[in-house]
Amino acid sequence: MYFLYMLLLSAVREARVRLIEDCENGSIDEATSKGLKALLEEQFWRGHCDTIDLAANQIRSHGTGEDDTFWKARNR
Repeated sequence: MYFLYMLLLSAVREARVRLIEDCENGSIDEATSKGLKALLEEQFWRGHCDTIDLAANQIRSHGTGEDDTFWKARNR
């Protein structure tokens, strides 16, 4: 569960700027755009980006280690 949570947070963090731009230029319908933009502009994203990056890097390092076949299988 933690792995999927961090995967989702990492993906949203990477796409955050693009999603906000899509909300502003009308690529997304207005009702969805309003809620999505409010969510993406929360203080959480500004205060925890370093933590999300650190956790994502730790997960990646577990999966790329030569001796840990469990994490390699899990990442695949």
